[in-house]
Amino acid sequence: MHALVVQEIEKSYGDRQILRGCDFFVGRTERVGIVGVNGAGKSTLLRIISGLEEANHGQIHLPVSVAILDQNPRLIGSTVREAVAESSKWHQDLLDQYHEAIAIENWDKMAAIQDRLDHVGWDLSHNIEAMLQKVQAPSADDGLSNLSGGERRRVALARTLLSNADLLILDEPTNHLDTETIEWLESFLMGYRGAILLVTHDRYLLETVATRIVEVEDGLCV
Repeated sequence: MHALVVQEIEKSYGDRQILRGCDFFVGRTERVGIVGVNGAGKSTLLRIISGLEEANHGQIHLPVSVAILDQNPRLIGSTVREAVAESSKWHQDLLDQYHEAIAIENWDKMAAIQDRLDHVGWDLSHNIEAMLQKVQAPSADDGLSNLSGGERRRVALARTLLSNADLLILDEPTNHLDTETIEWLESFLMGYRGAILLVTHDRYLLETVATRIVEVEDGLCV
């Protein structure tokens, strides 16, 4: 089963047609890079896949959980900690299911969830702090209103990487990152358990991380 299937996506702005029949898929463990010249429609395609824009024609099949790093991310909360913790709702859901299984004496379900929690950790607070440090984001207690554009992007990157989503959609993830952080990000993405859809001008990142390349050219995905 695929993590994402894009079928015959068309998109126009007035008389200007950006996409005119884009087709491709992403497997459950694939890391697919999207390339194309500026203005080819890469970011438009990602926004359509992410549900931030509607296509004029075509279908998106997205049967898995997804986390998105947009070029202009929206952060929720008043502090960095609150913005990043939002992405860890899946972990609280696991804890709730674990306690519910105990309450109804469903020991098989409890054991399965316990195995999962043993793997990902029972307390993610240290993960949040560590991730913020890895991507050189501001302190967890800093207020969002005081952050620069680059700082907000790094917080959004941390939030996305902590999501544990089945599919990560990353639009220019290396923006505002230094060389050391980019090298760490490459390693993280190479070891990610799920699928990744990546748009970046960083050719080395693409060559290192992507298992397959899709080019947006003349409105088509080839």
